[in-house]
Amino acid sequence: MTFRLTLVLTDCQGSAKPHEPLLRCRLVGLIVAVGIFGATFPAYAFDATHLAQLLVTNECDGCDLRGADLSAANLDHADLSRANLSGASLADASLICTTMIGANLTDANLLGSNVMGARFADADMTRANLTSAVLLRTALLDAITTDTVLAGAIFYRSMSDGGLWGVTCE
Repeated sequence: MTFRLTLVLTDCQGSAKPHEPLLRCRLVGLIVAVGIFGATFPAYAFDATHLAQLLVTNECDGCDLRGADLSAANLDHADLSRANLSGASLADASLICTTMIGANLTDANLLGSNVMGARFADADMTRANLTSAVLLRTALLDAITTDTVLAGAIFYRSMSDGGLWGVTCE
């Protein structure tokens, strides 16, 4: 989903007094609408019932969590397979043994998150921010990592070929 921002001007009016400038225009504001400038920005809107489901059951297969704030959340052993987490914040979250097979993590923020034993097979992690994330024994089989930010991320025994070096996630 995208939206465009358009600048809108009030009507220009002449002054009632002859010594004032004839034309005064002012900027009214920004209106969310189809714009004349063509600039588009991604808009994220998660489904509140899906977020509640995740927080209560720790399972949300195929859920719409676009743009959700899950910062510092404990999502250990959660099932987020095929969930749409594009633009979501998972900064400082605990994702130990979390399943995100086929999840959409485009533009997601996982800064400083703990991702031990997580499964990201077939996940789209395009432009995701994993700065300073700790990825211990994490499976990234066929994950899309185009333009993913990994500055300061710690990888230890993480694999892109499916091996997990004896991680037990039960």
